Amino acid sequence: MALRNSTIENLVLSWGALALFCLAAPFGVGLTEMVVAPLERNVVGSGEIRAREAAAALVEPLLLEDRLTMQDRLLRLARTCPDFLYVFVVSGAPSPGRRIAAYGRCPTTSGQLMLSGLGRIARFRSSAGLVLDIRADILGGQLGQLHLGLSRAALQAAENRAATTLSIGLAMAFLCLVTGVQIVTRKVSLPLRRLGEMMSLYPGAPVPRPGTEVSGSPEVDSLATQLQGMIDRLETLEAERTATQQRMLHTERLAALGELAAGLVHELRNPVDGMLECVSFVAEAPDRPERVAKYLPLVGEGLERVSSTLNGMLGFIRSSEDLSIRACQVREVLRELEPLIQARQEHRRIDISIQTCAQCSCLCSVDALLQVCLNLVLNAFDALDGVPGPRIRIDARCDNAWVYLCVADNGPGVPEDLRSKVFAPFFTTKVQGRGTGLGLSVSRELVRAGGGELLLVSDSGPLPGACFQVKLVRSDRAVPADGRL
Repeated sequence: MALRNSTIENLVLSWGALALFCLAAPFGVGLTEMVVAPLERNVVGSGEIRAREAAAALVEPLLLEDRLTMQDRLLRLARTCPDFLYVFVVSGAPSPGRRIAAYGRCPTTSGQLMLSGLGRIARFRSSAGLVLDIRADILGGQLGQLHLGLSRAALQAAENRAATTLSIGLAMAFLCLVTGVQIVTRKVSLPLRRLGEMMSLYPGAPVPRPGTEVSGSPEVDSLATQLQGMIDRLETLEAERTATQQRMLHTERLAALGELAAGLVHELRNPVDGMLECVSFVAEAPDRPERVAKYLPLVGEGLERVSSTLNGMLGFIRSSEDLSIRACQVREVLRELEPLIQARQEHRRIDISIQTCAQCSCLCSVDALLQVCLNLVLNAFDALDGVPGPRIRIDARCDNAWVYLCVADNGPGVPEDLRSKVFAPFFTTKVQGRGTGLGLSVSRELVRAGGGELLLVSDSGPLPGACFQVKLVRSDRAVPADGRL
């Protein structure tokens, strides 16, 4: 739990300090073995050689009890031995421990008694400092023992230098550790904290790009870039969700309006049919006035036109209820399309020409094809806003296998970068409120349901604007045994 709650810099500092401590102990021991131990072995070895030589040289003076020669031999040993402190000779049996001869700063009497019971090499502290005492037996200890005292000051200085070197190394290592912690804090921990603070403010505040407020190690920059990409995708999805929701609401309104229109069509058909019956009854009267005979045919034509329009609208409304595929004449479908677009044509004053061939018979759902054609014509109307001399051309032609129905206009056409998107659901270039973005996608599905295809062929159209081609199977085309067209 403590590790989980620790910051990155605290973890690096604590684990780094623990690693330094674990490395310092063996490194210190190794440094001592490499520096101090060889020096001490050299001092001890040299002292033992000189002590044994001196002990051998004192055998004869001790036997002759020649104290002057003994003192001379001790003086000569002192002059040739570096780091010399003292040298003295103690007697053996029958009165052991009695000092016979001495030179230099010898230990006190209690020290002599203590040294008599120690091993061959003793280390202790005296008034002269740290002492290395080397003992050599004279004639196997029968005549006594020689004690050579050497100063351990040089060895102590070497130990101090090793300790100082180790301390400096540890201090530099700790300084490097602290510097590394600062670098980690500046390059990793601090940018991560800033990034976390900015993420906590999202979506109120945007996450900056790497290189501005959040910049650190390449990993932190990569994380910031990926987070920015994720936020961009979230914003895109949110915008798409909002647009889809608005289109769904608009679609619901259009559906409600369609239901209302269906009811109005039914309500209008009855009085229109009644008026047509009245016109027919009046037309058969032999005594009708001349003015009535003049204007009655015009009234009848108007009512017939209203009835035809209502029938077309009713068929269009019911197209989703009946998608049965059957053979149909394209010319008949276009004839039913005319009254549906006539009012729009007169209002916009658009030149609409329809060219068809009597042999163009295809397999389709009449109501579905009527809806597709109406969607394409309405899209052409919207594309011709502000275009001088607006024109729409509807051509129907066929070959041995297919029927091609093209709806072209002389508008601005479809930009190259939008051609791959025009059939996507909810995609529209119209201003808000004028389109749902479903017309072309629904039209393509209706055409495909009959085994055909809806294509955008702007480059090969009869007019310089957009050209949409409905490709349908000819009704007299042979159908393979597997049923595929």
